[in-house]
Amino acid sequence: MTKSCISWYSNSLNQPTGYGTQSKQVIQRLVKDGHKVAMLSNYGGEGVNSLIETGAGLIPHYSRGMNQYSTDVLPLNHAHWKAENPDLPAFMITLYDVWVLDNPALDNIPIASWVPIDHQPAPAKVMDWLKKPNVTPIAMSLFGKAMIEQAGVESEYIPHAIDTKIFRPTANLPEGKSGREFVGGEDKFVVGMNFANKAGGFIHRKAVAENFLAFAIFAQRHDDVVLYIHSEPYGKQSGFVLPNILEACGVPANKVMLIDPIAYQYGISQETLAAIYSAWDVGLFTSYGEGF
Repeated sequence: MTKSCISWYSNSLNQPTGYGTQSKQVIQRLVKDGHKVAMLSNYGGEGVNSLIETGAGLIPHYSRGMNQYSTDVLPLNHAHWKAENPDLPAFMITLYDVWVLDNPALDNIPIASWVPIDHQPAPAKVMDWLKKPNVTPIAMSLFGKAMIEQAGVESEYIPHAIDTKIFRPTANLPEGKSGREFVGGEDKFVVGMNFANKAGGFIHRKAVAENFLAFAIFAQRHDDVVLYIHSEPYGKQSGFVLPNILEACGVPANKVMLIDPIAYQYGISQETLAAIYSAWDVGLFTSYGEGF
């Protein structure tokens, strides 16, 4: 197998975001296969370049740039990593929204974009990027692939994945406590939600009010139900104050469990998250649009 020099642009693999967890899984496998990989972080690695552990060895970790999505430093960081590996074919992989990639210097780099599509049809700005001659589109959902090809562009398809050694139906917390004990639903029907509390406008993309209202109607008919919310509750990242919306939607306070916000901020382990999921009787994930 031909080895490559790969610049991976996404959330840092040390972050438990959707982008970060997918990045870690793929980068770990690429490193195990002998590829030279560098992490080009747009979130989660601020201020200093360093080395980062992948689970298969250390790799370079380039800090985010000065603009919101680090596009100011992307070409330079890629050029630096390419120069470190002059004998290998070099290219970039992006795992993020491609409409943010606004630096013209990126047009000179071979790029594979693993792209979320959450609109029908695919937005013009997304398709403008995917039509570039130096870009290979990779859909992460069959819906996304259909929307890309509906716009007249061929694409590859690679679905996202999870580690089934961790995420399994009967998971317990590392200390042995069951997921139901952790969420306080030992004798309840548990409805679970896990979402990023980021709104950025008057409408929350995760449809929190609509979901809360649906649960409130459900809870009027059933006494033995609880809503477990795995999210930052106070809108610190341009989101909504969730307790206010729960009250407005008529969700009884004694039927709601919120993850501890300090624990959430400092990081919930994948093993603990798996145990939380295993406690749910149903996951409530309705939203206005999902690229994943």
